[in-house]
Amino acid sequence: MSLSVIMKLDEDGEFHELATYTLPPKQALIAYYMQTEKKNFNTHRYPKDLDCIHERAFGKGYQYFKGDAVIYSKWVEDAPA
Repeated sequence: MSLSVIMKLDEDGEFHELATYTLPPKQALIAYYMQTEKKNFNTHRYPKDLDCIHERAFGKGYQYFKGDAVIYSKWVEDAPA
């Protein structure tokens, strides 16, 4: 099972867990963005890519910038199968 967590790194260097999705990291971040930023809950019509979402260094998930914060997704380690 794919399990991803959405995290926020704020301007003070603190990490906050925002959400968990049963999707791969890219699709999880797109879903989070569409739901929180665009208030769009029509999940079957989400795009496959968004210009604001970029792959993180070393292929460790995806991210977008929101002001001085970074919102990013990553795989959940040791997720139940």
